[in-house]
Amino acid sequence: MAFLLHQLLSESASQHPDSPAVLFEEDMITYGELEKETNRLAHELLKRGITKNSRVGIYLNRGIFSVIAACAVLKSGAVYVPIDPLAPLGRIQYIITKCDIATLITVSKKLATINLQSRIYLFWIMHTQTIGQSARLS
Repeated sequence: MAFLLHQLLSESASQHPDSPAVLFEEDMITYGELEKETNRLAHELLKRGITKNSRVGIYLNRGIFSVIAACAVLKSGAVYVPIDPLAPLGRIQYIITKCDIATLITVSKKLATINLQSRIYLFWIMHTQTIGQSARLS
């Protein structure tokens, strides 16, 4: 029996892979696709050193990508910190710093809006629902 969100996702994906999992405006992703994308991002996070105690920031607009990111972080065993993309830049910087975020998941368009002085990994998701590039800031 599944007790955690990511366990429920995996169970639903195996039982109903072609059923809609997330509907947002005009976009839709099935349980099978959601399982595949969250597994891929979770493995990438683990490969980059994310551990059970890591905090991962999610700096994305609401939508399917933010659901993928949140589920992937949970699958990796880390904790996600949602960052409101409509918040003032100073607040976003404050959250990233004070929450001791180890990794930030975002899209390339949002990278230009923030100034990260600490050494954290960045992941950005491309519009094709695939994991884009990652980089370590020095």
